[in-house]
Formats: sequence, structure tokens, C-alpha cells
Amino acid sequence: MLCIDEQMIPFKGNSALQQYLPSKPHKYGYKVFILCSNKGVIYEFELYTGKIQPADDASDLGASLNIVLRLAKIIPTDKHYLLYFDNWFTSLPLVCHLAKSKIFCLGTVRSNRLLGCDLSSDIKKRKTAASRKGRRSTSLDKAFEAKKARGHASKAIPQQAVRNDNVDHFPIYKEKRGKCKLPGCNSRPYFFCSKCQVHLCIARSKNCFLNFHKT
Repeated sequence: MLCIDEQMIPFKGNSALQQYLPSKPHKYGYKVFILCSNKGVIYEFELYTGKIQPADDASDLGASLNIVLRLAKIIPTDKHYLLYFDNWFTSLPLVCHLAKSKIFCLGTVRSNRLLGCDLSSDIKKRKTAASRKGRRSTSLDKAFEAKKARGHASKAIPQQAVRNDNVDHFPIYKEKRGKCKLPGCNSRPYFFCSKCQVHLCIARSKNCFLNFHKT
């Protein structure tokens, strides 16, 4: 897994390259775009100098797309790497461009970058679902309660409204294995849901991560 993000190198001297970003912990300094691994190893970086040129083999798609394509040039194609970034970078053209090189990506997205896709109805549905009380238990909830009654459940799982809200459920690689929380699965995967805080399998033969968030 790889990630692209911006980082500030603290600096308060005199330099034409110095940036001021009030939302950052270090507000003054050099802004650097970085490609790194989930372990924090930096593979590529680029110092922001005021304008971001397009990648050598691509047209000018805008600053946020250009920098991703420039940094992603060193990622081997057809190796099914997963690239993460935040909503300043995410757009449909970028996702499509990376997919052509078999580089798959995941990130939050701004509604004005969805090229006419209206999310207002989905947001309303999620708010309605979250506000409901007394929701009937799903088969997953019942299976977990049965497991709990037998004394085999060591940690509670989130309610269905949380599991199904499609918000911020990111797979994270953990150094330590954990018991998969999907009932019926006895595997001990490395993957962990960032929001539900449980271990779940992600493999070619089975995808407990997907099934857990659909039931």
C-alpha cells in the first residue's frame, strides 16, 4: 500500500519557496509532496515551487492530478498497487488514468469533483439510517450475539448503521494478526478497518471486509 500527501518542512527564514498553510501544525515552511509506504518509507518527493507541471506522458490535468501522476511514475504497473490520497487529489479522471496502469486508488472525494454525480440523496439516506432506533438485528448481529453467549466474543462489533454508512471504512495493514470478526471465518488477517476497529480478511478467495460492511 502506498500514499501520496503533502507535508510541511518547518522553515521561517527568507526564501521565495516558503509557504504559509494555516491548517498545518507547522504553518510556515517548504511544502513537499511525498509518495510513501504505509510504514513511512519515502519513495519519491517533489518540492512545491509555485506551479506543478504535468507528467511527461500526460496532458495538463490540473495541479492536484499532475502531482499524483508525476509521483506515481515510479510505481510498477500491473502489480496491483493500492494508492491512497485525500480529497484534494481525488477525482474521476485521476482514478481512470491510474486504472489504465493497473494502479488502483482509494480516497475521500469532494462533491464538486464527481462530474455531475449527485450525492445529496445518499447523504440523506445515511443520516436517516443513523437516526433510526430499534433497528432489527441482522444475521451478522445475531451470529455475533450467539457467539457472545457462548463466551467466544472478546470485542463488540459496530452497529449496522455504522457498518453500512460507507464513510471512512479504510483497510489498514497491521503488523500483528487479529481474529477476523466476520462470523464463520476463523482466519487471522493483517487487515484492519480504520473505523470499525476490527480485523477482517481481504484476499482473492474471500473478502470478509466487504461482506462485513454490507450486512
